[in-house]
Amino acid sequence: MSNSVSDRTFASGSVGSPMSKPNAACLGWKQGGSSSLYSRPSLLEMKNEKATNRAMVYEFLQGIGIIPVELDGLEIPVTAEVMRERVDFLHILGLTIEDINNYPLVLGCSVKKNMIPVLDYLGKLGVRKSTFTEFLRRYPQVLHSSVVVDLAPVVKYLQGMDIKPNNISRVLERYPEVLGFKLEGP
Repeated sequence: MSNSVSDRTFASGSVGSPMSKPNAACLGWKQGGSSSLYSRPSLLEMKNEKATNRAMVYEFLQGIGIIPVELDGLEIPVTAEVMRERVDFLHILGLTIEDINNYPLVLGCSVKKNMIPVLDYLGKLGVRKSTFTEFLRRYPQVLHSSVVVDLAPVVKYLQGMDIKPNNISRVLERYPEVLGFKLEGP
């Protein structure tokens, strides 16, 4: 008794039939002579998809009154839904479409990765939520900042200038631009 594969018999038509092979299209495999098993979009297809998505995001922005010209070359969300989330968050903070048009680069900031950490840090310093809107109108660039790399060193510098920790928030509320100072040295 032999158990080798070569001794097995198959029902007529089963070997080489379409039913004996996995459906290549369903598995995402390329059919044809390519050595790759998986279908990948070409660079041209990816570029076209990115351009289409960007056009939809621009259409959304124009529909709500935002002029997206300055966003060319900026990494922006892939979908209009993500952009809507950013615009809605900025509205919750009290910023208007006019404010956003004054500094449209703010739309390049991620809500979770940029805006919330910065606002949390400002809140921990004692900056009052009631002043956030005016703060952001005067210095929207703060939303691009890294708490550790950009903001904390400036706060430490201010404390080194004999500004008491409980007064830091008032200084920042009055002069938010100070957070944009780049400090040199160790």
